[in-house]
Amino acid sequence: LSRKQYYFWVIGSTLVLFRFINDNVHMIQMTFFLLWTCMESVAAAEKGKNWKAGAVLGLGIAIKTMPLPFLAYFLYRNKLKAGAATIFFVAFYLLLPGLFLGFYKNAQLLQDWWGVINPGNAEHSIETDLGYHGLTALVPVYFTETVGTIPIPRNLVSWSPERAILMMNIARFLLVLGTLFFLRTKPFSDAPSPAHRCRE
Repeated sequence: LSRKQYYFWVIGSTLVLFRFINDNVHMIQMTFFLLWTCMESVAAAEKGKNWKAGAVLGLGIAIKTMPLPFLAYFLYRNKLKAGAATIFFVAFYLLLPGLFLGFYKNAQLLQDWWGVINPGNAEHSIETDLGYHGLTALVPVYFTETVGTIPIPRNLVSWSPERAILMMNIARFLLVLGTLFFLRTKPFSDAPSPAHRCRE
């Protein structure tokens, strides 16, 4: 794009997205910021700025784990230095509050945080109440009887919770496997073009 076309594209995109950005901020979410950390880190890694890529992506992961798959993307695309820098900065950002809160208090907070985000916890296996979004709220309720806020049975079959959780894990695996559709190239090689990288 020419410089004029580039500015037109940026301004036009921002205007189109303004409502969604406004709603995101109003709902006290950070999705657009986390998306920026993903895109900026990939752009920095492509320019060989591995420390910048790691610092930006590490910040996103430390705030919320949603950008974590981009660490796997760095490894898949043979950006090992950017991946190592990301791991370093995630640890750095998670340990940094210890300077102000004390080591033991920070360790307790990290332990509590892990208890909340750990996908292996029993309470995160099947979500039945209103407001939950994700595979844990979508998949298991179709395969086992659940009791929640909605009084209408939603299950198609009545399997044990263990089998329903197995189906959810299969769905997770297929979703991860589906990302290979966007990569479409062998691992440990660069993306064939900037357009391909953008699609990824």
